[in-house]
Amino acid sequence: MILMVTSLFMQKITIRNLTTFSLLLTIGIILHFLEIFISIPIGGFILKPGISNIVILLCLYYFGIKEAILLSICRSLLSALFEPSLNIISFAIGSGGIIVSLTSIILLFTYCKMNIKTISVIGAILHNIGQLIVVLFFIPCNYLLYYLPLIVVSGFFGGYITGWIAEISLQKINSI
Repeated sequence: MILMVTSLFMQKITIRNLTTFSLLLTIGIILHFLEIFISIPIGGFILKPGISNIVILLCLYYFGIKEAILLSICRSLLSALFEPSLNIISFAIGSGGIIVSLTSIILLFTYCKMNIKTISVIGAILHNIGQLIVVLFFIPCNYLLYYLPLIVVSGFFGGYITGWIAEISLQKINSI
């Protein structure tokens, strides 16, 4: 199934590219679940560092835009299937963040040619803001806007760490 879907997106399908894509998908799912252990619960919300987005950045820089979109969709759907308490609201919140973040990352990557760390920081902050927008759709309460400074600061630090790890990983991948 992954081969059929991947063939629609990937420009040049080779065993190496398919294997690399599958490894990135697997690592992304594993990192998604490892984030549970390093997340910080604050006021009913859980702040995660976003380390699973390392693979999205690597895929964007290694393969390209179409493949990064495909990897993001596959990772979010497969991660949701393995969640112990899957519900439509949490899936919508996560998807809202992914859509806003991925759109911004692709635009910055395509038109601004920024550093991977800068793209990661902006993507992380906008991911958090996208999630807040979806939460405000379900719970229209202005008090939730008080979380905005917290999610911007956490997005900055989480995005910087994610971008830093992605930058080091990309250097190692390119040297092989």
